[in-house]
Amino acid sequence: MQRAAKWGRRHRPLAWSAAVALVAILTAVAGSVGYVLRDRSARQAVLSARVTDALDESETLYRVGKVSEALNAVQRAASLLDIGPADEALTARVRELVADLQTALKFDEALFTLHTDRPAEYDQLFRD
Repeated sequence: MQRAAKWGRRHRPLAWSAAVALVAILTAVAGSVGYVLRDRSARQAVLSARVTDALDESETLYRVGKVSEALNAVQRAASLLDIGPADEALTARVRELVADLQTALKFDEALFTLHTDRPAEYDQLFRD
């Protein structure tokens, strides 16, 4: 410790230059870390907004009765979640809606196959 103090007294300009350079480096590192954190939070906000928009679209399509299109929209939201992290509530909402819409689609398909007493005109439409 005494050696460092002695060296600092002998080489004052060099010691001050090193101290200023160290402060400049620490400032640059702190600024970079702040930029990265702010950028990450901005990307998460944009991602959450896009996922929410896809979920809203899905719910609107489901209310209209377009189950398969609603399922496509919510699967698009799920693929957006694969891009980056989102809050847990949004992820849970997407998973729940995917499961609900898949179940609704299975019910629709089951009801369609149950109705085998279709009129001949209906069968003719799909033969052509």
